[in-house]
Formats: sequence, structure tokens, C-alpha cells
Amino acid sequence: MLAELRARGLKLTADGSRLIIAPRSLLTDELRAIIRSHKLAILHELAVESRPRPKFPPWRRPRYVDRWRRRRLTA
Repeated sequence: MLAELRARGLKLTADGSRLIIAPRSLLTDELRAIIRSHKLAILHELAVESRPRPKFPPWRRPRYVDRWRRRRLTA
């Protein structure tokens, strides 16, 4: 949904539970209805997108990172 709206030239941002869409001149009645009906899904996609991703997931972290942390904690 988010990709489709961006492909139409819309810039979407979230401000809490508010959805900010620019430029307003590109919004048609059809798009407004679609956005209203999918507002929660769009807000969720924006929240997931803005979440920082870990550099290494714990199960794929290189061993040297664990060794470095152990040394640092014991020093």
C-alpha cells in the first residue's frame, strides 16, 4: 500500500496517530477513501520502516563482538 502511494508521488509521514500526506494537490477523492480505509495499516508500515535495524541479529553476530564485550565487562 505504502509503495503504491509513493509511486503516485505522495510523501507520507506519521505524527503519532496522524497521517501527514504531501502534496495535497495529488489527492483525489478515490485516494482519500483508500487512505481512510487503510490508515492503520499505513501507520503500521511507516512505524516498521522507521524502526532502527540491529547491525547484527544475535544469532548471526560475529564471535569477535562477543569476545570484545566479555573483555570489556571484565576489565
